[in-house]
Amino acid sequence: MHILGVDILQQFYFVLYNLYYISPFCITYWRFILIFFNRSVLLFENIIIAIIALIPSFVAFINCVFFSNIIYSDDTFEYKHYYSSSLFVYMDLLPQVTSSIFALILNILILIKVNIINKKSKEFISTKKSEVPLTINLMFHSICPLILLIWINMMVIFRVTHNSKGEKTIWFFIYAQFDLIYRILSPITMIIFIEAYRNGILKWFKCGNKKLFIKVSSFVPK
Repeated sequence: MHILGVDILQQFYFVLYNLYYISPFCITYWRFILIFFNRSVLLFENIIIAIIALIPSFVAFINCVFFSNIIYSDDTFEYKHYYSSSLFVYMDLLPQVTSSIFALILNILILIKVNIINKKSKEFISTKKSEVPLTINLMFHSICPLILLIWINMMVIFRVTHNSKGEKTIWFFIYAQFDLIYRILSPITMIIFIEAYRNGILKWFKCGNKKLFIKVSSFVPK
């Protein structure tokens, strides 16, 4: 494969990988606006937020594909370009870090809000029961990426991802297994805890209540 095609393919993968981390933040933002401001977030608004969050990753993409003169080889491809500066490495990581941190903060605020509402009125206790597990699930999707990100970067800093022969170490494979487990659990837990996804899957298999496939969370009054 031509080196330009390799660069585009790999950088496109990195952009999609960042989008994978941003998705829990977009869902959390959707619920935060609904619960705190009683307003439904339009799909277009969520798409714009995702694009803005991915801007640093797009900049790193452009640098690597069109401007970098640094070439190296790895286990997958014979030759490919690398970022021209370490700054672009951090720019590619920025969407993962910021989206996870902001999602964690918003989920904590949602938990506080739901608990306050529950103390004020027993009428909405059923709402609380559905909101708390969902919020905790989204916090799981905020914390796990941060842990994995810190883990892999610490291994890179201490140079334990590869041995002296350039082969991947057992520590890297352990990290890769945990990363794979999270990727498998992520969509499964989303389906279990998010009603819209759960109803969508049930509807796909023609079972369960056929509810509108846009509802993400029930309204929590102020």
